[in-house]
Amino acid sequence: MTSMQSPANAVAMEEHKQFISSNPNDPLDQKAVEILNDVFAYALFNKASDVHFETAYDEGLVRVRQDGELRIIHNLPKNLIVRISEKIMSRADIAASTTKTPQDGRTYLFFPKPDNSNEEVRVDLRINILPSMKGRSIVCRLLDQSNAGKSLNEIHMTKSVREAIGSLITSPTGLFYVVGETGSGKTTTLYAILNELNDSARKIITIEDPVEYQLPFLQQVNVDKSNSFETALRACMRQDPDVILVGEIRDKVTAQIAVQAAQTGHLVLSTLHANDSVAAITRLIDLGVDRYSLGEVLRGILAQRLVRQLKNSKMIDEANEEQKSWLMKNGFGQYANQSFGKSGIDAYSGRLPVMEMLLMSNDIKELVFSGNTQKIYEVAKNQPQYETLANAAIRLSMEGKTSLNQARLIAGSKVSSGMQGLKIGERLINLGYLSNYQLEQALEIQRFQRSEHRQRLGDILIDMKFCNEDQINESLRAI
Repeated sequence: MTSMQSPANAVAMEEHKQFISSNPNDPLDQKAVEILNDVFAYALFNKASDVHFETAYDEGLVRVRQDGELRIIHNLPKNLIVRISEKIMSRADIAASTTKTPQDGRTYLFFPKPDNSNEEVRVDLRINILPSMKGRSIVCRLLDQSNAGKSLNEIHMTKSVREAIGSLITSPTGLFYVVGETGSGKTTTLYAILNELNDSARKIITIEDPVEYQLPFLQQVNVDKSNSFETALRACMRQDPDVILVGEIRDKVTAQIAVQAAQTGHLVLSTLHANDSVAAITRLIDLGVDRYSLGEVLRGILAQRLVRQLKNSKMIDEANEEQKSWLMKNGFGQYANQSFGKSGIDAYSGRLPVMEMLLMSNDIKELVFSGNTQKIYEVAKNQPQYETLANAAIRLSMEGKTSLNQARLIAGSKVSSGMQGLKIGERLINLGYLSNYQLEQALEIQRFQRSEHRQRLGDILIDMKFCNEDQINESLRAI
């Protein structure tokens, strides 16, 4: 178990602001409350994105995800992890009697700042509960409300990308996407853009599942079973908005309505799961969006990933032989003699975005009209702000902001041989898209399903957002 110092231990807990004991005479309940408040205060002030509470057959784990990586902070007896689970569900008003279906909930906590300033920080928790054969897996996503106030200038990006985004969002109409995998910082970037636009002269409506950050002047709409993205977006069109943010485009109908909103005089911002900017265009067309309408209203696409940030940008070194070989084999031979940021134990602190910004031009618009989207990659190279995600990651490594190992995770590998005889999970692990632990979780869910309703492993991995469809298809093509 890792020892943690937390501001939660320094002050008396106020009942409505943190977890409280429902039975002061019960030592187990007292211990559960102590661990919960300690863990969430630690996670908040150490910039963790998620806290995991996992029940096994005879024990429990508490893990936090920091800088994109999970690490264990508590091993607990089963009776204690079960009580902790009950406390979380009670605070989030989630039915503890439901044991066989996934559930979602939300709550919030307040903690005093560790600088003894007597100020408090609110953290919202987005909670997902997944039943498994061993018990419950509870994941709490931390939504630090201080992120809601970030400006575009506070987000790391090149000057040319910043200028491109600034120019794009001054347009009163059009469609702008931020694309990437889950947890790639898309929401933070979009809210920074909203902060640039947010004033009393504009009506801005956001439609999200759920609303993550709250801003003044905005009308923010939660999506749920009774109020879908489609329903909320149609209603939003009758609210005389200037700017509409759609949390995520998930289906054909929502994608088409977003295009219609842009066609009728609104600036529409949204997100999409896609590997890069050009793949986003292909995905929208595959969803059934008319490519002529899309080409007319689309203003730009920002593809984004996150890499771990090095503490010391001056710690760089020449590429070793293995790294040079990888650069040569994967089309980056021009960088083989360069120096890159060095990784190592305790070398990282925080994460920073890797960005690929594509602006619509007349040439690209014509390629969208014709359906020849693959040629966009070549045309985009002429845009001053454009660089592929892979090239942007390698540039950051040469600047000492991240390591080449991190850049390689973004760039992927063109070498996918030696896959014969491997199952899909093993292929995804070899390609770097999946961890052994994630595969174990997905297989456990598959085993738990009844045979007549058993999903394919690839579909489970997509539902759990461990992999996307493109990665699944790549693994199946590899030989």
